[in-house]
Amino acid sequence: MLRKLTRQVLRVAGVREPDAPPEPRSQADQASVRQTSGGPPATGQPPTEPATSPPRKRTAPGPAPAAQAPVGAPQLASAGVVAPVLEAPRPPAAVPCVDPATVQPPMFGRVPRAASVAWHLTVEPTTSGIAADQARLGGLQVRAASIVGPSHRCEEPAVARQDSYRVGRDDAGRHLIVAVADGMSDSRRSDIGAMVAVRCAVDSVREELNHSGQADEAILYNAFQASAHAMVTAARGKRLPEDAVRSAMIVAIVPACPENDSGERFAWFASIADVSAWLHVGPTWRQLAGDPKVTGMDRNQVRHFLPHYPNEVRVVRHVLPPRATVTVVTDGVGDAFTDIPGADQWFAERWRHPMPLESFLLDVGYHASGQLDDRTAVTVWCEPDERW
Repeated sequence: MLRKLTRQVLRVAGVREPDAPPEPRSQADQASVRQTSGGPPATGQPPTEPATSPPRKRTAPGPAPAAQAPVGAPQLASAGVVAPVLEAPRPPAAVPCVDPATVQPPMFGRVPRAASVAWHLTVEPTTSGIAADQARLGGLQVRAASIVGPSHRCEEPAVARQDSYRVGRDDAGRHLIVAVADGMSDSRRSDIGAMVAVRCAVDSVREELNHSGQADEAILYNAFQASAHAMVTAARGKRLPEDAVRSAMIVAIVPACPENDSGERFAWFASIADVSAWLHVGPTWRQLAGDPKVTGMDRNQVRHFLPHYPNEVRVVRHVLPPRATVTVVTDGVGDAFTDIPGADQWFAERWRHPMPLESFLLDVGYHASGQLDDRTAVTVWCEPDERW
């Protein structure tokens, strides 16, 4: 009885019973098989075209591990049947939504030649050609990007990126600290000076905020003094003159959460030379800190810079309204606000709300005729409270 039941289950599953000769079929069974498989009918009538395509051939699989048995296998196993393993369906291949080859930085005006020139390498690799970060602190969202400019990357050999930035916070998470530096092009190793300046400035502000818990003017003055000293030390360590590491710098301290019920924040800015901070106001920007650009042939010349003039730092305090957008930039981006028609409004609209870091990086790497300098931007979006 058990053997007959096993044969019936095997016949339904399409599996041949192992180690057993096939059982002779009766004439009725043979006729049924011929009719099912499309063979000639038992009555001798001519064969008819099957209504559906013939079933595919099956092969008897070998024994499968118990862990791979599909649902329903225990019932077959109790009858001594080895169940076939069912292969899981494969997931569809991932299809990218955007073709990377079509993603390009924004273009203002005609296409400059530098947009299609290959990037070259520096002889001594000190800084990367691109740096980017994003962060959240309290009710603040941050995007940061720095890109070597066409005038530096298209040379052979290339010149190192002379812009540098650093973003930090105090231990309690009450303040965001931003430092942005722009190395001077006629200073041989200003890339080193800018990198050392921002690192030391953020470390100095962070240490004093951890001690006092409150931002003030003295903290920023001390940060510029500390950066100037660190730049001189770095230059001497590389046997360079102090003049070889000259740089401009701006430092900002932004509270992570509003300081009153109206959602306002009281932010501090300290700067030397033409690195600048801008507040998004209406359809454009308003400059908060940094020397304004002068007109004429010497518009890119600066009178004060680090490490020589740390006492010339200018400190200002501004009230940031709820949902304010503030960006701290080198003149590679600041000049686009003032020199390219319509660019200030374009960036104001683009940076109205936080965006993916990849999009922000492309924006900072914009193309425009005559804009060849390194460009750096650290943009901060403020929410009225700590919820984002």
